[in-house]
Amino acid sequence: MNVPELRTERLRLRMIDESDTEALIRVFSDPAMSRFFPTDLSHPENIRATIAKRLAFDGPDGMGHWVIELDDPGGGHTGAGSGGPGSGNGPDIGVDRAIGSDLGAAGAGGRSGGGGGVVIGIAHLRPSWELPGDVAEIGYSLDSSYGGKGFATEAAAAVVDYGLNTLGLPAVWALVHESNVASLKLAERVGFLNVGVEEYYGAPHRVLVALPTKHGRAHHIELWTADLARAEASFGWLLGELGWREFQRWPDGVSWKRGHTYLVVEQSPALSTGEHERTRPGLNHVAFHVDTRDRVDELVAEAGRHGWRSLFTERYPHAGGPDHFAAYLENEDSFEVELVANDHPKAGGSFPQVG
Repeated sequence: MNVPELRTERLRLRMIDESDTEALIRVFSDPAMSRFFPTDLSHPENIRATIAKRLAFDGPDGMGHWVIELDDPGGGHTGAGSGGPGSGNGPDIGVDRAIGSDLGAAGAGGRSGGGGGVVIGIAHLRPSWELPGDVAEIGYSLDSSYGGKGFATEAAAAVVDYGLNTLGLPAVWALVHESNVASLKLAERVGFLNVGVEEYYGAPHRVLVALPTKHGRAHHIELWTADLARAEASFGWLLGELGWREFQRWPDGVSWKRGHTYLVVEQSPALSTGEHERTRPGLNHVAFHVDTRDRVDELVAEAGRHGWRSLFTERYPHAGGPDHFAAYLENEDSFEVELVANDHPKAGGSFPQVG
């Protein structure tokens, strides 16, 4: 599967390529790089097998494997090692059970045919081979001769941010060898929480998780209506079916909350007009996730009893395109909502333009 290029202030993370093999052999040439692994990756045949496994990865869209390149090769070396969270100790490391991020005192990285910078490491974000539920697990290794300058932290933060805020994952997990103190400290800096110690990859590992923060999320959405009772009837039913709960109530309005976000409908005394028109400049519609396609169908079937009518019925459920399973509803005050099925194979992968 393809992964996008990620850039930080000093690093470029790009999809691994076969032409990176020799550079990565140099990165892992020092046996100290493998001190938390059951297999010595300083042997070229072992790292070649690891790279081949990564190149053959066929996982979920947006997950996969990167090489870490230094954009500014003049950034310099220090002898100090540093570490980051990763799947640090796997029984099948020779074929990429977990290349992890347990760092040693390796030599300088190498240039690669796959890109223009100096390859200084490798990273991945993929379904875990150890933790249950196919949760997303991060791992990476960095040439420790580039340690002491924050490159490991920079790379880890970029992958975690991508997983949580671009892919929208509910969590990113890491397994770090219990003895890898540097990796554990780095994980703490990146924001991972320690949830225990278990036997993984054949050795005791700390189980770490990074969760989304509230930063940048919608705080609340406020809709002004000319008829509060009518709006409350339609939105109150729909939001209740979607797991929102009444949050606030005052003479001119009511709100419902789910998680950190709440939605307000208000008949404000400051209204400048008596009607809402979704096709005018301004807000066109609000879209909500729905667990399954069957549940979308059920909501559509019930919506007419609660003040909603279906839009684009002749194209339901693919009015937004063949890769988008959704319903479009409009209430009596011309407010439109979209209900998007999460279990569609490519849910959220398109940008529907349906009006």
